[in-house]
Amino acid sequence: MRLGTFRTAGMILLALLGSAGLLALLVTTTLLLTAQSKDAADVLPADGTMLVLFSPSATDVARAATWFPVLKQAQIPQSAEAVAILRLPSNELATLTLVRGADAGGERLSSFHVITTQPEAVAMLRTTEATLSQLRPFRSLSRAWQNEMPWTFLDTHALPATDGDADALLRTLLFAESRFVALGTHGTQVVYDRFADANDSAATVTSGISASGSLLQITGYAPFTQFSAAVREHAPAIHTTLRSALFTEFHRIAGEGVSWEFDVAPLLAQRTTILVHRNGSGALLFAARGNGQSEEHVTKAIERLRMSAALQDAQVEVRTRTFDDRFEARDIRLREQESGFQETEHNGWRRITGHSADGTTPLLMAQNGSAFVLANDDALFDAALNGQTRAITTGTLSLGHMDVGALQTWLQQLLPSAPALTSPLLPTMSTGSLLEWHRVRENDRIRTILKASEA
Repeated sequence: MRLGTFRTAGMILLALLGSAGLLALLVTTTLLLTAQSKDAADVLPADGTMLVLFSPSATDVARAATWFPVLKQAQIPQSAEAVAILRLPSNELATLTLVRGADAGGERLSSFHVITTQPEAVAMLRTTEATLSQLRPFRSLSRAWQNEMPWTFLDTHALPATDGDADALLRTLLFAESRFVALGTHGTQVVYDRFADANDSAATVTSGISASGSLLQITGYAPFTQFSAAVREHAPAIHTTLRSALFTEFHRIAGEGVSWEFDVAPLLAQRTTILVHRNGSGALLFAARGNGQSEEHVTKAIERLRMSAALQDAQVEVRTRTFDDRFEARDIRLREQESGFQETEHNGWRRITGHSADGTTPLLMAQNGSAFVLANDDALFDAALNGQTRAITTGTLSLGHMDVGALQTWLQQLLPSAPALTSPLLPTMSTGSLLEWHRVRENDRIRTILKASEA
């Protein structure tokens, strides 16, 4: 009886030891698998991470090095999973490379080997309380890139100041007020995602004028206002020159009796397409199509434009009258004449066509409710009215294209010291390339695609 009891107790003890061993094996395996499943964002700190290059390519490293020269000194083996730049407590920038593998060198942290020349960076990783993967903007941006490698996560507040007007302008237009962005290169295009809160504009674009050979075409919500504000802030010399050229051309066409600020600019405050074209003789042509605040507002603006251009060409007439064969009086007045504008109806559009104040350029206007078209070229005017528009994906914020070479030439004619339109933010372009862009909102992200294509 006693022998059986000992045997039973021994079996129970062996079973317990076996279970404990199995449990220890399971825990160890789980910990190892958990460590292996950790991404770079699970070890990098939320506070202090300035830049992360995931599966870094030579192109990404070269672009980032223009902002952070310290990257040129980083050791980046081909097997690197990520390269990061941290701002240390001492305010210095440190680079570190995260590599998986037993013989990668550097210090071991979780499933990674950390390669860096600054031990303080490793200490920062070991003591961090919140990781990058816990940062809401990072989670939002990384969801769009988890199946697309390589890509870059950037804290725009860490970008150094720039002396280049073009680079500063692009930063404003691409990043707006967003602090955190993601970007990646795919062939001839660069894709940018910026984290957007609920206050970001979500106006949609539904149509655009299509014309080949244009210097600049942009469709969006208040595109003129946004572009003008960005130029004024980051390239004041260009802004002053362009504003002067714009106002001179505007008053040549519309005369002095109309105000750009109060009569025309409000028309462009809603969803608008603006097209700037250059013909074979070098003359600048334009067309704008959009929606005003109301039908009444558009009607008044068009009438003021028509009256201003017509009065500019009016001639002074002096009439002499004699009363009772003794008293003479002279009247000085504008000679009564035709305004020179014709009004017709076509497919629901009220068309008002005539000539500019100086008589050298067409001034073409049309209205359909609160919708309007303004142009100084017959072909562009007809393109806007006769259905040469294209549907755009719902949710699109803006789109357009720019002939970089032609625009650079024009700018240098206006302003000999105009900066080159180059920036590490742009895709690689050859002479004569068109820079196309398309911006769309996707939940809490706004994606901008810049693409270089042949003109």
